[in-house]
Amino acid sequence: MGIEAGASAQLCSQAGAWEQGGIRFPLPLWEGIKGRGEKVEPGRSPVGAQRRCAPTCRRSRSTRDCRFYGSRARALHQEKEGEAAMRSGTLRFRRCLCLLVLLFFAAAAAAPPQTEGTSGDCPDLEHVRSLASRVFPKEAEIRSVQPAPVSGWCEVQVLFKGQQRIFYVDKDGAFFFLGEIIDVERGVNLTRRATEAGNRFTAEEMKKLEDLAALRLGDQEPVVYLATDPQCPYCARAEKILEDMAQNGDLSAKILFFPLASHKGAKELCISVICDKKGMHEFRSGYQSDNQCDEGRRLIEETVGFLSSKGIAGTPAYIFPDGTYHLGVMSKERLLQRLKE
Repeated sequence: MGIEAGASAQLCSQAGAWEQGGIRFPLPLWEGIKGRGEKVEPGRSPVGAQRRCAPTCRRSRSTRDCRFYGSRARALHQEKEGEAAMRSGTLRFRRCLCLLVLLFFAAAAAAPPQTEGTSGDCPDLEHVRSLASRVFPKEAEIRSVQPAPVSGWCEVQVLFKGQQRIFYVDKDGAFFFLGEIIDVERGVNLTRRATEAGNRFTAEEMKKLEDLAALRLGDQEPVVYLATDPQCPYCARAEKILEDMAQNGDLSAKILFFPLASHKGAKELCISVICDKKGMHEFRSGYQSDNQCDEGRRLIEETVGFLSSKGIAGTPAYIFPDGTYHLGVMSKERLLQRLKE
């Protein structure tokens, strides 16, 4: 079983991120963090720089047609191109990650055992808040401290600009760990799962998604929402999987347009599809017109704002009937399994 939504998740991230220890945290959560670190260059996604015009574009086509010609058909090519560009840095990342994990668990092993399900071996909430004030911006609200899945460490839930995030603190309150804990045996990213649970959509918010959906695939239950970007190659794969499942009667999918700020022209493309009342075929083909109506612009801006407030900062993002969500491409088998959970 693959790692779910881990550091290697197949998704396009929102512009700007805070990177520490090889882990990318979407802004605005860490945008005001104090101390040293390195900002990831805005305007770049996991597949590298902006998409270029397809090399098969003919001279007879207009500049606009050239820009969007084959934008979705080249998804697989772009994905492979991005993977090749990232391959050289993969080994360095793995070495750093291995060292970080060894240090993390060495500290956990040296710590005395804690009582599961209690917070008795965790630092006092007020003490953690005092420590956090030296690291995080004052807008960050420390909500709770509880035992983490790894002995000797505690899970801290922090609310910042409407988004709930998690970091870890040792039992003495001497160290903060800004990273992810992965259950290798089960292939589950425990940090991501806890974060998603904390940002679960309520019944009222699920109704709001109904109003924000721009397109629909299928008309049967259950319904899965997909936040997608027209220039994200991983989204193209996710859309195709959901489309096939909808045709097979496994589910129906409601499409939420979530253009990333790092993708030039993506927002305008989404607005054109809405204003001209086009469908999934036009969206996937890179349809765009000069029709940038107020209704379309409002829907896109409201969708992006709402999903961002729930901690979604990349595409594709699936939102399930129980209100939980998942970032990164999911296979048909994994989707069916998730719907049964």
